[in-house]
Amino acid sequence: MQRVIELDDKGEVSGVTISQHMADIFDLPQDFLDSYYPAFCKFGRMLQSDKYMMRFRLNATECIVFDNHRIVHGRAAYSATSGERYLRGCYSDRGEMRSTYRALVSEGRFK
Repeated sequence: MQRVIELDDKGEVSGVTISQHMADIFDLPQDFLDSYYPAFCKFGRMLQSDKYMMRFRLNATECIVFDNHRIVHGRAAYSATSGERYLRGCYSDRGEMRSTYRALVSEGRFK
């Protein structure tokens, strides 16, 4: 079962996975569902709150990079008639990124 909020061994948030429009039926025991569903809805409302939202406008030739397991992301509406839109996704293995970071730090090139 995929959890919405993943915790590490220390109880710290290590990842978030939420896609409300793709959520399946919550096949949970009723006593658990009675507390889970209101919390799930509250979390969804929090995600829409300006208090927890950052907005970026990307111009031509710009890109944004983030950890897909740590950031809940989306996009605002746009007009398809306003010009060309080219969006490319690129993914990297988290372990590989951590290894590269450790190598750069140990060599003193990146701090």
